[in-house]
Amino acid sequence: MNKKYLFLGITVVIFIAGFWLRGQLQIDSCLDNGGKWDYEKKECMGSNLTN
Repeated sequence: MNKKYLFLGITVVIFIAGFWLRGQLQIDSCLDNGGKWDYEKKECMGSNLTN
């Protein structure tokens, strides 16, 4: 039964880390292309990229 909880915990951590990493990659891509990231709107401004 402990293995179930361990597997569930690891799965949740990976899921959350994936969402965080996706956001960081969007910000990095925006900045690399000369844009400015608007943290309140969560969008790229001043670049050819959208999100």
